[in-house]
Amino acid sequence: MACNVLVDENIRVTDEALGDAIDGGSIRVPELISQVDELTEILRSNTQRLMEREGRLEDLQILADDLSDKAHQFQTVTKRARRKIWWRRNKYRALTVLFIIIVIVVIITVVILVVALRVV
Repeated sequence: MACNVLVDENIRVTDEALGDAIDGGSIRVPELISQVDELTEILRSNTQRLMEREGRLEDLQILADDLSDKAHQFQTVTKRARRKIWWRRNKYRALTVLFIIIVIVVIITVVILVVALRVV
């Protein structure tokens, strides 16, 4: 059973081919050690970049949560402001309607009194 070894993204080496290459002298042990060292460095570099990316993702998550909290707070403040403006506007409308009703009652009372005084 041959085992595949991933040397590079594009190169797969089987145990047989590796054994043949070493036996045939086309690859020497120092070259293999050099390649292993290169792969180790690549893995370390990839791991470091992955950890940096994870840190940046955590920072982005914190910023997204903060933005969400601020959006919720903004929504609450705008609802409160909208309600306050609605009450202020309707308060003046109610006062205007009440004033008109009082004026109409006063006019009707005056008219009734004038008519009553003429009859007597």
